[in-house]
Amino acid sequence: MLLLTAVAVGFYLFKAGVHPDRSFSDFLILDVHPLIFIGFMLFLPMFGFSIGFFLVLVGMKFGALTGIVVTGFVMLVQIMASYMLGNSYLRPKMVAFLEKRQRSIPTLPDRGKIPVSFIFMVVPGLPYAMKNYLLAFSDLTFFQYVSVSWLAQFGLSIPFIILGKAVIQENFLLLVIAVSALLCGYVLLFRLQRRFAVFKNIFSKDH
Repeated sequence: MLLLTAVAVGFYLFKAGVHPDRSFSDFLILDVHPLIFIGFMLFLPMFGFSIGFFLVLVGMKFGALTGIVVTGFVMLVQIMASYMLGNSYLRPKMVAFLEKRQRSIPTLPDRGKIPVSFIFMVVPGLPYAMKNYLLAFSDLTFFQYVSVSWLAQFGLSIPFIILGKAVIQENFLLLVIAVSALLCGYVLLFRLQRRFAVFKNIFSKDH
């Protein structure tokens, strides 16, 4: 995936005629068409590419407000697509994979499945795409899944977008605020993870 990304970016740079002395920020803002950027941001994270990388870049390219709107739309499409893929093409493959290892699809508790799902999505650990697909395998309805996943993932994305805006504007104060928000958020999430053993035995044999 990284190789394909590098080839695609290299081809675009060649076609755009970007010179070596051009800064990356100039290229990102002036040369990359918004639809091309959104296309990369939409598809690559669904196949394992880091979403955090794009969250910083979207803040650099579009600014905080527009970047947040773009990210909200992109994540909504990704999450809906993950649910559809997880409950169609990927599900039988995952079931077969787990059965070979005497395991089963993770299940949610009968009571409090929404809070548990939300905590699972916000605590650090698993990559963005994997979380989306794993939760899609649960027994949440489409509306429940999209609501929980989107609110959790979109909420976590906002400090990264602000960080991108701070970098492109060389705004030290905004940079400190964004980094501080990220650090405080992750401290709280790690404490939440330790307090609630969410999906601790997500692939246990007894599920």
